[in-house]
Amino acid sequence: MALTNSIAYKTALAISISLIIIMSIVGVYVYQNQIKIIDELKTQQKDTILKYITKQEDLKIHYTTNQLKTLSQSLVSGVANALYNSDVNSALKTLQDFLQNSHIKAVNIYDDTVGENFLTVVREKGRLVHAHAIPKSFVHYPSFAYPLVVDGEKIGMFRVYYDISHIISDIKKLKQQEINALHHKMDMINQEINQSFIRLVLIFIIASIVIVWLIIFLLKKLVNKPLVSFQQGLNSFFDYLADPTKQVQEIELHTNDEFGQMSKSINKSIQTSVAIYARMVQLMDAMDEYVIFSQTDEDGIITHVSKAFCKISGYSKKELIGKPHSIVGAGDTPKEVFQQMWQTIKSGKLWEGEIKNKTKNSQEYWLYSMVLPTCKHTPCGYTAIRYDITTKKRAEALLAKTKHELEIMHKHVQDSIRYAALIQGAIIPPSGVLTACFADYFVEWSPKDIVGGDIWLFDQIRDSEYLLFVIDCTGHGVPGAFVTMMVKAIQREIMGILTKTSEMEISTSWIMGYFNEAMKKLLRQEEDALANVGFDGGILYYNKKRNIIKFTGAWTSLFYVDDTLKLLKGDRYSVGYKTCDTQYQYGEYTINVHKGMKFYITTDGYLDQNGGDKGFPFGKKRFKQLLSQIHDKPMFLQHKELMRALDQYARSHERNDDITVIGFEV
Repeated sequence: MALTNSIAYKTALAISISLIIIMSIVGVYVYQNQIKIIDELKTQQKDTILKYITKQEDLKIHYTTNQLKTLSQSLVSGVANALYNSDVNSALKTLQDFLQNSHIKAVNIYDDTVGENFLTVVREKGRLVHAHAIPKSFVHYPSFAYPLVVDGEKIGMFRVYYDISHIISDIKKLKQQEINALHHKMDMINQEINQSFIRLVLIFIIASIVIVWLIIFLLKKLVNKPLVSFQQGLNSFFDYLADPTKQVQEIELHTNDEFGQMSKSINKSIQTSVAIYARMVQLMDAMDEYVIFSQTDEDGIITHVSKAFCKISGYSKKELIGKPHSIVGAGDTPKEVFQQMWQTIKSGKLWEGEIKNKTKNSQEYWLYSMVLPTCKHTPCGYTAIRYDITTKKRAEALLAKTKHELEIMHKHVQDSIRYAALIQGAIIPPSGVLTACFADYFVEWSPKDIVGGDIWLFDQIRDSEYLLFVIDCTGHGVPGAFVTMMVKAIQREIMGILTKTSEMEISTSWIMGYFNEAMKKLLRQEEDALANVGFDGGILYYNKKRNIIKFTGAWTSLFYVDDTLKLLKGDRYSVGYKTCDTQYQYGEYTINVHKGMKFYITTDGYLDQNGGDKGFPFGKKRFKQLLSQIHDKPMFLQHKELMRALDQYARSHERNDDITVIGFEV
């Protein structure tokens, strides 16, 4: 009988083929499971790394920014005092250590009183240099600012420009390094698995060929025992894959035949698989240690929690297993949040949201939670992954508190300014005082802010002699209002001089010069002084008996109608500023007047208002054209026409300045 026709040969061949198929299936199954486990582990670990590093990035940026703000806030008082005392060296000394911080790109101290920068320091090419203003190239840097307040008065603004881009860049590099390391590690594992699988396949093929020939003669004596050993070893391995707590038993076959060689190969493959699985368990342990993770059944009862969950909650696993998640609830989360969460996860979708919890010791903490069903189709439980956002929530609470305090501070400042407006309004004459002097008139006095830098004054000096002042002081708002108080004080001093010397000829040029000298003296405005304030305006003297008007203007003109519209241009010279010479003689016009003549005087707030299609100022030309059209109307109608024309011209443009316009008829 031919060997190929023997039952032993056929049985051996069938057994060998079956064994090859079984081992191939086992190998492929193990290989596929290993690859699947590694892929899932790779995805989970990558997600964990990305979330952790992203969180660290947010915390680092937030921490660094808060440090800068806290440090900056601690300097506000010193900077404010330096600005108040106009001491640049003191400001630099206060900021000396702060400017050494490499995150600081520029510091700007703005002086509201003079309307210009007090101190600007920028970092260029690693060096600190002084500048007149923040360069336009620095606009993209983030900044924060603090008002500079002395004795309850805002005198300026302290702004800090900073750059933490290198921190973000370092964290991004770290993130990429971690991901590259993960990919490299997983590639090495995959390569090792592939090599092991190839070796196993080769061993299977070689062993099977040898077995086919040997089993012809040894089938009855040698086949049964090796097959049982293989079965026990493989079952032990599969049991281990299902439950890692069980012990893996090697195939106990110590023969020197093909079965013995095959058992060694299979044992080696199993050992490799166990080692890979053990590595996966280590990674899962790391996840258990650092990821706030939990699982529940379909009723929300906790079935598993990670060590990180126990650490942040303060409970042990024994205390948490079998309890609902309400055991760590803070108790003040709206019911609607949980209702919406259950509706979402029961529909098979992912729910995300912020939830406040309490530790075992009743300490509050915040978690950002992601909850999703464990099974896709049949409800069998839910999985939740969370990360700690307590620091973020505390920062938000602190920000809300700070915002509230700033709102209170702003209200105090506004209340003070409104009270100042009452004081300023008290020194502005009621428009009715002009009734005794002029046949008809109108007055428009409109500050841009609550208080303003425009002021008009009117006084009777002697019988039938009157003085009208229309003044536009430096700035507007609170700084301008302070200057108007000084103008009022000097005006009262001038009126005292004029009323005591009845024989003195009234000269508007002399009055303007007196203002110039008095303001420079009171403010000590020498060439090297820091203060630099003054005013533009016009002074008009009217003598009803002599029917004359005298006028002196500082960058302010007098418009009047005598058959036609005419213009008296004021001097192109201001009053009281550092550059103003106390010996300067202002020009003086004298006009013989008669009944029916009309006069108009305005500050530059009306003339300089931007508007129209191109945003140009209203201008003197447009103002003169308007007066030419309306001067025949009663003064109250002229007043309405002037303001309506300005409103239509300005459209949506913001108000530039305070506005004062006075018109009268003799």
